[in-house]
Amino acid sequence: SAFNLEFPFSVCKKTDLLLQESLQFAWTKECGYLASSINDIGSGMKLSARLVLPSTVFLGKIDELKSEINTKKYSLVPAFPESVSRNIFQFSSTFCAEDSEIEQLATFEGCVRTLIEHEKKNTIIVREKYLTKAKDFILKYFGTVKFSLLLDFDISLAVISALKWGKNLGIITGISDEDIASLIFRLQEFHLRMSIKNQNFVFPEDIKDDEKEKAAFIRSIILQETVEKISFTI
Repeated sequence: SAFNLEFPFSVCKKTDLLLQESLQFAWTKECGYLASSINDIGSGMKLSARLVLPSTVFLGKIDELKSEINTKKYSLVPAFPESVSRNIFQFSSTFCAEDSEIEQLATFEGCVRTLIEHEKKNTIIVREKYLTKAKDFILKYFGTVKFSLLLDFDISLAVISALKWGKNLGIITGISDEDIASLIFRLQEFHLRMSIKNQNFVFPEDIKDDEKEKAAFIRSIILQETVEKISFTI
């Protein structure tokens, strides 16, 4: 969250050093780490960032955005391809045989910043030319949350995307980027089932024995509590 690449890199680096104390890796000075795939030799490091790009998708400019990156080294694909909301993307490195870890991290960060700048420019276009359509899209999902008792993860992703888009457009306040990003984890099935197992929730009688419906019930409550805290400028 908040585009912090240094922290996860430092955690992975420490973990790598700890593993090397008890494990022997296939490594040479000339090639770095060795692997079965040529794409994985060298640093052995793969990087990824999750990006919400609603304005770029709305304007039909995803293919244009992909042309800005080196497709031999990186991929930009929907993070949840089966979702009704295809605004959340996974940007990943696919080749690590060149340069050091630090150089790869810096190049990757530069690519992510380029993608973010394109989304910002497209958001300005939406704000200037299509704001009513954008507001309509966002409000529809607000209504879905407000009047739902059961929400599946698929619809929840669309709500998360709408929250992020509204915040970027300046029509939603009262929620941080970190809060929006955390919802993707908090609303997933496994996390909800663990919460149900460890807490005392009261469920309607007709769904109390259905694990999937109970998760959908808690998911709707979490999103309703989130929406109640924010302000919307119509």
